[in-house]
Amino acid sequence: MNMDVRTYRLDVRKKVLLRMFNTLRLEAIAPIMFVAHNTDDLFAFMERICSRDDFYLLGGGSNILIESDILNKPVLVLGEEFSYIERVDSLSLEIGAATALSKVISYTIEQNLRGLEELAGIPASIGGMMACNASSFGKELLSLVEEATVIDENGEIKYVKKSDIHYSYRRSSLRNYIIIKAILRFDEAYDVKEKVTSFVGKRFNIQDFSYPSAGCIFKNPLSLSAGYLIDKCGLKGFRVGGAQISLKHGNFIINRANAKARDIDYIITVVKERVNERFGIILEEEIVRWQV
Repeated sequence: MNMDVRTYRLDVRKKVLLRMFNTLRLEAIAPIMFVAHNTDDLFAFMERICSRDDFYLLGGGSNILIESDILNKPVLVLGEEFSYIERVDSLSLEIGAATALSKVISYTIEQNLRGLEELAGIPASIGGMMACNASSFGKELLSLVEEATVIDENGEIKYVKKSDIHYSYRRSSLRNYIIIKAILRFDEAYDVKEKVTSFVGKRFNIQDFSYPSAGCIFKNPLSLSAGYLIDKCGLKGFRVGGAQISLKHGNFIINRANAKARDIDYIITVVKERVNERFGIILEEEIVRWQV
């Protein structure tokens, strides 16, 4: 698949409602949204932008908190041309950054490729998951990545080999790049579907999918669960406006009824204060804030 064959004029959209672009379903407006259809579009976009801090990069929208009703920076989105899966060899896949994890999971089931089962059920794109090194049930996505193709801060293509990708719990050296695609390596197995079903079942048993959320709000401290600490502080069910700490999972803040960013922010502040007061632990946020 060659995304550089044609040069598109930049696809610019104005006054875009972002409610369906973030899993918390917060109401917000992007005055300008750029949709890139190929790498030439990304080069053109980067020529107009001073630095990575001058725009928001939107993936699956599952790990963001939009703090303003109207953004003051443009939003960049990778178009559907960046959503694809190609076979590299018998055990390796080239995957576009905009590809939904669910699409990749379905493909690996069909092709008997093992590696992503623990992550099944996360509503995110591959690029976004690489940027934060998404992990679940002990599996880190970046453990499968052999190479990443990115655009760096100078607006140039860069190929990052596995040995040059540095990551740890919820951290990735790829965070400051625009990730275009990656090569992931799998193992062969014939029980992939069964394992996916098992891990999805576990996820639904312990996490709250009854209302919109951004998934876990806080990183887990060493050897402890943030959800456990929040529960021990008696904060499950704590509600402000339309936002509430889930009764099912203490590390989930759910949008029960037209929650505002300020409602969620207030709950986050209370949680940090209570956990610090009781346990002497300062919780670190996992979500990415789109601040004004």
